[in-house]
Amino acid sequence: SNNDDYVYSFSNQNLAARAQSMMQEYSRELDRWRREGRPKDAEKFLRVDESKLKWVRHTKRELLRGREANPKQLVIREGIYRPFSKQHYIFDPLFNEDLYQLPQFFPAEAENSVVCVNMTGERPFVALATNVIPNLVMAGGFGCTTQCFPFYTYAEDGTDRRENITDWALEQFRSHYHDPSISKWDIFHYIYAVLHHPEYRERYAANLRRELPRVPFVSASSTTLSSRAERERPKDGHAESRDPASASAREGVGGEFSARSSSGEERGGNPSPGSRQTRAYTGSFDSVNGLASESIHCAQDDSFKRMNGTQDDSFKKMKGTNDGEVFRAFVKAGARLAEIHVHYEKQDEYPLTKREKEGEKLDWSVTKMRLSKDKTSLIYNQFLTLSGIPPATYEYRLGNRSALEWVIDQYQVSTDKRSGITNDPNRADDPRYILRLIGQVITVSLETVKILGSLPALGIAETSGR
Repeated sequence: SNNDDYVYSFSNQNLAARAQSMMQEYSRELDRWRREGRPKDAEKFLRVDESKLKWVRHTKRELLRGREANPKQLVIREGIYRPFSKQHYIFDPLFNEDLYQLPQFFPAEAENSVVCVNMTGERPFVALATNVIPNLVMAGGFGCTTQCFPFYTYAEDGTDRRENITDWALEQFRSHYHDPSISKWDIFHYIYAVLHHPEYRERYAANLRRELPRVPFVSASSTTLSSRAERERPKDGHAESRDPASASAREGVGGEFSARSSSGEERGGNPSPGSRQTRAYTGSFDSVNGLASESIHCAQDDSFKRMNGTQDDSFKKMKGTNDGEVFRAFVKAGARLAEIHVHYEKQDEYPLTKREKEGEKLDWSVTKMRLSKDKTSLIYNQFLTLSGIPPATYEYRLGNRSALEWVIDQYQVSTDKRSGITNDPNRADDPRYILRLIGQVITVSLETVKILGSLPALGIAETSGR
């Protein structure tokens, strides 16, 4: 938006009042612009009062076009500002720098699921599914770092719903795994699991910082890759690092995952290997250093296991005797990851120990939370401290922070110095929301780590005829 303090708020009521004030200020300047002969230089003409309105590029452009501010067309929607941190959002082109293709992903009353990924050299790779409008820098950073790939696209009026995974991609998956029952939702969830796979992220970390992800076909075989890594090992004994982009160019592989991303790029057929688009590959990546370790240790305390009950056994180390079974294991994992990431507010609370300070008044509000040095306790406010945070909570990271640390960072009272706007995350109608959210995000984090530890190795096999 280039306008976050004005168009985002934890309070829908405060945001609606601010939107009305912004439209009034805009209309006053528009009327004055017309009376003064419609000058072409908005920079020299405008009387800027940042306590009322920030004149971003698109707002100036709309004034020079003579666009009226129509309160009846004002749209306030729910958006995800940072990981697991939702706010109300003015989803209107008049007060945003650029909405890109998001109106076609999230028209009013239309459902959707999107996978958001970042592409930046500043921070580690992030993938997060959501069903609400994402911020352009949802996982932090500067500039255009987040792109989202939706399951559906729409006309801006909410009609003409289309699946964004192409029929061509569906046929590639069905043909490769010899399974005509594979659906587009299976592919969507499979890709989400692959993007989270620790081996995938480690092997292609450098590529994920500079280009959009490329999606391989996983395999039950790991011997092909290992033997090939040995065969291609240089004489000095060090493995040669291969770029999957150059590998795909040599093999001539490609294909579509998404016909459209949030940047508005759209292609058909088989895109060239260098195109900025997520792909479902018909071949394999090259080996970098052979296979990573098959499992990731996840330390969870007994209270979490007791709380989850049968869930604790649902994601033991998943294995498959053939490629199709491995594919299905990834689909199952991706579906569960998407479920808990999108619907994190519906998950069970992790049972933290609550210590109330004697003599302090009962208080569920926060000003600024902070962790203890060992990160096992959270000072919620003067009245309450939460303890017993499992260390594995911090293994689920989105960029430079864990999911819990994102919540702690975002759910604080803040005041913008330039505009004087205060954003207060406390809810008068649900005073325990933040307390509940802390426990829910810990649950999500622990289950995410558990699922990732259960995934089979990628087993990316060599293409035939190689």
